[in-house]
Amino acid sequence: MITIVDKRLIPSETITLKTSNIFLGLWSSWLARRVAHTNYYMKEQKNAYNDWKCKICGNVFRTRALLQAHRKEQHSEIKMTSSFTDLISYDCPFCGRHRDNVRRCAKSMHILHCSKNPDRVPKKGHKLSDEQKKLISENMKKAHAEGRAGTFPSRKKCEHSYPERWLISVLETHFNMKENIDYVTEFYFHKQFLDFAWVEKKLCIEIDGAQHKRFQDRIENDHRKDENLKNDGWKELRLDWTYVIHNTQEAIQKIKIFLGL
Repeated sequence: MITIVDKRLIPSETITLKTSNIFLGLWSSWLARRVAHTNYYMKEQKNAYNDWKCKICGNVFRTRALLQAHRKEQHSEIKMTSSFTDLISYDCPFCGRHRDNVRRCAKSMHILHCSKNPDRVPKKGHKLSDEQKKLISENMKKAHAEGRAGTFPSRKKCEHSYPERWLISVLETHFNMKENIDYVTEFYFHKQFLDFAWVEKKLCIEIDGAQHKRFQDRIENDHRKDENLKNDGWKELRLDWTYVIHNTQEAIQKIKIFLGL
């Protein structure tokens, strides 16, 4: 608690002396804490230096670089072993399994998790219960029956690309067609996906970016898609996005003729 004192009762020299003593005490306290912190830090650093110890001769070095230089100069003829690079052959003492040319760490891991080891440590991981396995099986059967399962990942939850969004806006603005009502996007077809499909009429529109001409896997995938569409009696209109940019009205007219509007 600070009490305000009338300066007429106490000389100004006394007030100045008391203020100086307060600041001197605060400075002394800060200095003591600083010295204690510095001593502790230096002690920790000194202990840390002891970690860089040569395993061959026992000498202690201040840094790792000094230890490496010491090993190179004094112990270059001695090969340092490593559980990650050294290859060995071993027989498991529990299951009798024999392996050649494997790393030493692989031997330790096998023995640790060996099923015949009475003190084995189980591998960490989540195992599905019978109910979970049954539920996954039923969902997969349902997906196959509906044609949603395939080797390619599902694109139902992916966002449309800019060319696809442009075509969606064109279909809605010029032809009054609503997505997933008058036509279907990302329609699953022969383990592939059609950009825009009119399933009942067997019509589809593919709009391709530059990657469809640049990468060989995309080119081969498009060829397979074209052959599958032709074999199943589908009609396809494939639009190049570069062409659409420079000839927008012509592209819209092509779409109109293709859809028979």
